[in-house]
Amino acid sequence: MVISQELVDAILEMKKEGYTRSEIIQAMSSQGYTPGEIEEHLSRAERTESESFYHTEPITSPPIMPSPSMPEPVSSPEFDADMIDDLIEEKLREKTEKLDDLSGWKEDVDNKLAKLEHEIIELKDKISELDNALAGKLNVGDNKITEVSSEMKAMQKVLKETIPKLTEAISGKKLEKKVKKK
Repeated sequence: MVISQELVDAILEMKKEGYTRSEIIQAMSSQGYTPGEIEEHLSRAERTESESFYHTEPITSPPIMPSPSMPEPVSSPEFDADMIDDLIEEKLREKTEKLDDLSGWKEDVDNKLAKLEHEIIELKDKISELDNALAGKLNVGDNKITEVSSEMKAMQKVLKETIPKLTEAISGKKLEKKVKKK
């Protein structure tokens, strides 16, 4: 395989202009380069780029614009279909990985949600039990208050009847004692 310095320079220029690796690959494949040629030229461009980073003199070769100055190889329909298939497979693989990540996340969320629902049901049951226990205690307390009230009324009636008689009896004895003393 022959490496074209012009193509390497064009790749370097595209990188300087901010094109991504995938955009460069797409541009080269649309011009009919095979995946092997694309990879070889990209590797050479990256080596040249890293070498020029340590090089003190600027690169003297004139920049070549990617589209107009690239040689026009013969386009192969098989290559275009293969390249498209590769790109589709790569994108499909990426999306499948993302879906797998989302599926795992969804499963975790579903498990946590089921656990929360179970805890809420348990809390409702406990609140219902407490409500019933409290209602039972209130009924018992109400019955006790009613009993105490009845007993107090009975006591009041008894005291109402006995106090005057007791007072009379006590008064009569005191009077009797006073009379006897004199």
